[in-house]
Amino acid sequence: LSHRSGDMRYSGSRKSICFKPFSLDYVKAIKNKAPGKITVNDVLLGAMVGAMRRYGGDAVDDKTIMRMLIPVGAPIDFGANPPPEGDRLGNNWSFASADLSKAIRAEDSVARVEITDAVMNRLKESLDSTTSNFITNKLMPLLPPSKAQHSTKDLYARHTAIFSNVPGPQLPCCVGGKEIEAVYPIFLTLVEQVIVMSYNGKFYFNTTLDPNVVTDYEKFEGYYRDELLDMGKRLGITDVQL
Repeated sequence: LSHRSGDMRYSGSRKSICFKPFSLDYVKAIKNKAPGKITVNDVLLGAMVGAMRRYGGDAVDDKTIMRMLIPVGAPIDFGANPPPEGDRLGNNWSFASADLSKAIRAEDSVARVEITDAVMNRLKESLDSTTSNFITNKLMPLLPPSKAQHSTKDLYARHTAIFSNVPGPQLPCCVGGKEIEAVYPIFLTLVEQVIVMSYNGKFYFNTTLDPNVVTDYEKFEGYYRDELLDMGKRLGITDVQL
C-alpha cells in the first residue's frame, strides 16, 4: 500500500453505464498486430487506461499515479467427492494490484497497451495473487471485523478502479425459449467497477461509478471507443470494424 491514499468518502450514489457493444474480432485484430505477445485482456485494460488519460486531460503528467485492482481466479479444491464437472460452481478469487502509472503517462495508445502487457506479465509471474488469496481466505477471517473493514478501505482507497474481463459463450444462448441479446454484468462497489464480458462475438462493457465524483461520466464511453479506434489506426487495421 505504498501509493498515497485517495478520498474514500461515500455519497451513497452509484450510476451504472452500459456501453454500446463492440467487436470481439476488432479487439483480436489489435492483439494480433500489436508488438509482443499481447492478450485480449491487455487490449481491453489498455483501452481503459487510455480512456482515463483522455478523461484526465492536462491533469495527467509524469507524476500521475494510477493503480487498478484485478480479480484473479484460482482453482478450487472440491475435496474427495467433487460434483460432476458440468455442475461445479465456484468463485475462488482474490485481488492483484496492477501499477499502471507508466501506462497512463505514455503518449500513445499502442505504447499504453505495451506497458499494460508488461505490468500484467509481471503479475502473472509473481506470487501476488496467491499471497492475496491466502490473506483473504485464511488470515482475514481471524481479524476483528473492524480491522478487516479498515484494511479493505485502505486497499480500495489506493486504487482508481477494479477491472474485470469475463469470457462468455460465443454462440447465442436462450432463456425461456428466447435468445439472449446482450449480457451486462453489473456490480456496485466503493470505487469505480468495470466488467467487460464477451458474448456471441461482441464485448459488453459496464462501469459503475459515483456520479457525484465523476460528474461528466457520459464522456467516458466516447473516450474508450476513441482509444480502441486509435489503436486500430496506428496498427493499420482496416478489414474489421469496431
